[in-house]
Amino acid sequence: MTHLIVAPVAVKPEQGQLQVHLLRDPDGTLPTAPLRGDRSVLAQAQELLGQLGHKSIPEVCFENVGAIYQDGEPYLVTTTVLPMLVDNSVNSGALVPFASGSDSAKDKDFAEVSDPVQRQVIEYWRRQFIRTNAVLDFLPKYFTSNQVRALYSSLWGKEQSDGNFARWLRDVKGEDGTLIRADLHKDPKKAREQVRTEVRDDFAERVAQSGIVNAEAIIKAWPSEDKAPVGISASVHPLSELITAIHPELSDIGAEVGAEVAYQDVKKGSPPNWHTRGHNRRVLIEPCYSVPPKREYPTPTFI
Repeated sequence: MTHLIVAPVAVKPEQGQLQVHLLRDPDGTLPTAPLRGDRSVLAQAQELLGQLGHKSIPEVCFENVGAIYQDGEPYLVTTTVLPMLVDNSVNSGALVPFASGSDSAKDKDFAEVSDPVQRQVIEYWRRQFIRTNAVLDFLPKYFTSNQVRALYSSLWGKEQSDGNFARWLRDVKGEDGTLIRADLHKDPKKAREQVRTEVRDDFAERVAQSGIVNAEAIIKAWPSEDKAPVGISASVHPLSELITAIHPELSDIGAEVGAEVAYQDVKKGSPPNWHTRGHNRRVLIEPCYSVPPKREYPTPTFI
């Protein structure tokens, strides 16, 4: 009998750094079930994904990783990217970082990872990050160069060179010759204001829809440019602690906006430059990303 395994991945901030995680069931296993002939593979994959208990799992695209054999039976492995986890909607015990822990990608070749499914998923996403703009599927609509670099560092378990990475990301193009990272505005200050305004308006609309308070009141209470963060999250909230304490749901809404529009962590320092995608789909890139030490990656076998 053929079985189906769903291996979802997502980004979660860990101690101020974005980390790629593999999501598992609360008992530590990946969602798995025998394939049924009376339902489509897509419908069964979506059903398995719901077992994770994520409160806002969307309709997602599943990608074929490959197949493994266990106890003489075939298992089809699929993966999918979920929105950034910037709240507590998934039990942290069900998250497996790709680049930390005893059975991760950190400081070792992916072939040394003992779990054969996790090994295949790591290999698959490393190949996607090298050859395509897949890294942007893990991030919100607006992002910074450091956030992109953090995901490469997470997936390989090794800090990627800041200068070299920045030059590569600045120049890398899709197969149509368009840069994969688009600048919002020539003036970084105006770009930050554009992102900040969209975050504010999106947050206000969601709060109004929840019935907590009207959108106009939220916009009026939003701090001025010199005090408000650009992005948002459950922990980086532009409204006062008092308002958040009165309406705890505001933190959850902030987390949703951070995952979809623009995320900002608690670090202080020079304001980052914000960018958006140059393509609205997955594309091959040129030049491919070169991760030291260089190695050959086999051509994947798709189902």
